[in-house]
Amino acid sequence: MKKAAISIVGAVIVFLFVQPLFSQGIQSTIINLPLSGNWRQAADIEKDGIAPGVQVFYDQNTGTILQIRNDYQLRAVKEISQQFRTAGQAGAGPDGAKILMMSMFPLPNKYVQAISGNLHEGHLPKLWEVRDPGNAQWFYVSQLFGGYHVSGGSSSSEIQEQYLPVRVMHAENRSAGRGDALVFEAETEKGAPDAAIKRFKLPAGIKDQRLRYGWIQYSPGGVLSSESIISVGFATPVNSGVDVNVVLEQLVKNYGTKAEAKN
Repeated sequence: MKKAAISIVGAVIVFLFVQPLFSQGIQSTIINLPLSGNWRQAADIEKDGIAPGVQVFYDQNTGTILQIRNDYQLRAVKEISQQFRTAGQAGAGPDGAKILMMSMFPLPNKYVQAISGNLHEGHLPKLWEVRDPGNAQWFYVSQLFGGYHVSGGSSSSEIQEQYLPVRVMHAENRSAGRGDALVFEAETEKGAPDAAIKRFKLPAGIKDQRLRYGWIQYSPGGVLSSESIISVGFATPVNSGVDVNVVLEQLVKNYGTKAEAKN
């Protein structure tokens, strides 16, 4: 009996070591973000087609995922500052989803590999219909990606990605502390299909909730500074309380704390 108890305790310790939980917020080697939730670092997502150096965290309470990485420059500046000048006022369209997939939510490599042999066919499976079990990142990408459009004949066909409509809520440059931030936020028009929620094992509370996507590029020293850019991307149900305003506030606050600690 004593041996069994020791084994159970040992197994629990090993599990916690492999998947540390951050009840006080996100603890990253890039920057800490004290967002409420039950966060863990999501190594399974980090290995699944995300760019090198990206750290991914998952809130088990709400199903929110958040990505952090260092960038060497601001990206998509023209698109965000000009293409979405009517953010918050215009209706839904596919361009917002395209920006999000190009920046922080690309198609998973395993999904692309699974369907690559059938790209010329008329019907391709959704992300939740392939055999790979996927993860929360797959879920959020599936609500941005509309599939492939194939045109032309079999010998000279053209394949284009299609994107689902989202409503862009924010697309602007802001002063942020002593620096600048380029913020982008969009929301889906409706909740995700039950099949996708169940397949990727998202919390039950996400049912019928619209989804919110955000991308923040923060330049601590300003746009002309040589300091690295911190990019933060997130996807969350709209009832989670996570949005670009909340994340940017914590980003600026904790970068300042980090800088003071170095001095």
